[in-house]
Amino acid sequence: MYIGFTVCALIIVVAGWYLAYYGDIIAEKSGLGRSFIGLIGVAAITSLPELITTTSAVVLRDAPELAFSNVFGSNMFNILIVAILEIFIIRKPFLYLVSKKNIATIGFIFLATFSVLLGFEGYSFEIRWISFNSILILIIYLAAMYTGFKNSKDDEEITDLYGDKNLKKAIYLFIILGIIIIISGTFGTIFADEIAVETGLGRTFVGGLFLAVMTSLPELITGLSAIKLKAYNMIVGNLLGSNMFNIAILFICDIVYADESIFLNLKQTQFLPVVFSLILLSLMLIGMIRNKESYLFKKKVHLETIFILLFYILGIFLIYKL
Repeated sequence: MYIGFTVCALIIVVAGWYLAYYGDIIAEKSGLGRSFIGLIGVAAITSLPELITTTSAVVLRDAPELAFSNVFGSNMFNILIVAILEIFIIRKPFLYLVSKKNIATIGFIFLATFSVLLGFEGYSFEIRWISFNSILILIIYLAAMYTGFKNSKDDEEITDLYGDKNLKKAIYLFIILGIIIIISGTFGTIFADEIAVETGLGRTFVGGLFLAVMTSLPELITGLSAIKLKAYNMIVGNLLGSNMFNIAILFICDIVYADESIFLNLKQTQFLPVVFSLILLSLMLIGMIRNKESYLFKKKVHLETIFILLFYILGIFLIYKL
């Protein structure tokens, strides 16, 4: 189980890296801007593992709780990536350098997450088997993408970066890599669910940690590659876009889970990843707004990123204990 899960994770990491690379080629060759691609294109590309693993959890394993913990565990890890990049890689604050237009996306993520919380508390109704909360999440996602499209300006645009690359070849490789991720994500979900059952760790913990980290590694790798270009807007846009896309996956899960709404019969342990994803996102928002550096061990950092790291550890610990 562990070997199989690890192999699937490695395949997703490598395929996710090249998928984002060829997606960026397609973006440039088709004339789409990188700021816009960071929010919508790259975010959707790097969130493809979450889409596959989450829907696989619902369809193949009949485990909506694994789907929820994967989505919000991934959202927690995506915000943790900000702390990892700032504290350990960039080693200087960068949140205050990010365009304040990203705050609009954060607002939409808050709305979508609160829609999920309402579903947890039973404030919902079904249209056939689909929860109204899922429909509301889709509407919020579309509004977020439209707003991102209207607000996007290519401040970090690099022209003719892939002048010698062929668009048709990039599209073909993009499709092949997508298929590889679909297969790896499907088997990765099966292995993760087997680990959860056999070890007794539970689907919430395994989905919120192992599966979430596996499917979020492409976001980390994409962020590392964007650092070389000092494309901080693309880093944050990608992470926020991925978080918004992840929540929108729940709408797809609700459709394919045809017996009843995925919001029914959820355990209260799924509540924790949702709440902690909001806490981490709030800390990131404060770091962007406060526009003030702090010092830790004589190094400039955002105090908020330290708290992101600490609250992530606390969240995973509480999920494990419950």
